[in-house]
Amino acid sequence: DALASTLGLGAGLGFTLGNFSYASPTTVKKCVVLDIGQKYTKAGFSQESGPRNVVETPPFPEQKHKQPLTVSQWKKYFTEFFNRIFYDVLQATPSSRRVLLLEDMFWTHNMKRAMVDSLLELKVPGVLLIPALLQSMNVTPSTKHAILIDVGFSETRVVAVSERTIVYESLRSSPVAGDAVLTRLRALLMDCGCMCNDQALDRRTSTMVINQLSKETLEDIAIKYCLCPPPKRAGIQGPSYEDAEYPVNVKINGKKDHSLVWITVSPEARAKATEVLFEDASLPGEGLSIPELFATCLLRCSIDTRAQVTGKIILSGGGVSFPGFENRLMAEINNICKTFEKLKPLSTRFHFVESKFPYLIRSWVGASIFCSAGIQQGKFLSLDHEDIDDLPDWTTMERVEVEEDDESEDLSEDGFQLAMVPEGVEGESKMATLSPEEGMDEQAEAKDEKM
Repeated sequence: DALASTLGLGAGLGFTLGNFSYASPTTVKKCVVLDIGQKYTKAGFSQESGPRNVVETPPFPEQKHKQPLTVSQWKKYFTEFFNRIFYDVLQATPSSRRVLLLEDMFWTHNMKRAMVDSLLELKVPGVLLIPALLQSMNVTPSTKHAILIDVGFSETRVVAVSERTIVYESLRSSPVAGDAVLTRLRALLMDCGCMCNDQALDRRTSTMVINQLSKETLEDIAIKYCLCPPPKRAGIQGPSYEDAEYPVNVKINGKKDHSLVWITVSPEARAKATEVLFEDASLPGEGLSIPELFATCLLRCSIDTRAQVTGKIILSGGGVSFPGFENRLMAEINNICKTFEKLKPLSTRFHFVESKFPYLIRSWVGASIFCSAGIQQGKFLSLDHEDIDDLPDWTTMERVEVEEDDESEDLSEDGFQLAMVPEGVEGESKMATLSPEEGMDEQAEAKDEKM
């Protein structure tokens, strides 16, 4: 109960007496935890300190004629994918445990519906979708307010969290992430040159060799040799780095057999590949850098929320694993805060929340901790669930009017609360479907009228 209270789950989930522990039969603590990312999928069991395996996520089906994929198209993809996860990766029977699925808030409804249907057809007892971006908070249970920075493969997201609740107004995203680093690294390697049989290849052949490199090979080069140097300062010379060589087997000059080629990774390529994460978005089509996302996230918070979240930053995602990333990001955050009048007092007041878990699996570990504290069995979607056709969607906000009662506590100043309720759920309360913007506007108007 103490852990559940710390995580905001509420008490009553069980108790401990001496060396004996008792868990309520209506709570679930053992689940299969799945974190499906754009590049990698983390799969394992709750109550463990790490996933059993990290596998590459198969490419998602491509849209044809810019039409959204249907449930049946997604279902075909996920049926094969989940069969591989259970029988090859986890080597477990699907009917043995419920599934805790980390949900990306930008997943489409058809995609989530296909996931749930595919899992339930595998005889999974129940499925629960939880926000993936929020789970890294559970790695540090004492933290209630923070700024979350998740640098994934295809996207970087920054959001403020107050009282362990996502402030959706502050959510900012950008395509500047791990994939952008690999694209920049490929362009830099073309100027470095290649060696074959102790002889330098001409520029045309070197360019052909670099273009043949797969993203997996570029990712291996980035992990081994790339880093984040400190920001440049006038009159101060930056650190110097050495050349590195990376061997690959490729076809050159139209030969049928592969040849061993050594790619030279220059100090400039090692240091400048990660600059795309911090530089200004000056070119058309480029997204905001991480410091710019951080500043806009704070500016979109209210004054009260900004004061709460100022101080703690939680990092997650494989894109923050480069050596020197934390020091460089902190320096860039302090510099960009000084350029905004509203953020000047906040500079030099931030620090990163330390954790022993690797950045890549922090969201998965947070979900494992969340499940270990106990989840009510009724929260899981199952075949006999009444509202299986109406999956909860974070974009669906409905206003629930609360009747005033002298003995009950008012839930808000305006006599109503914003709740996440699936469409079609009937109840005694009067509900009106509102978009997030309409709900917040109506709440602000009601507060103005009261004042």
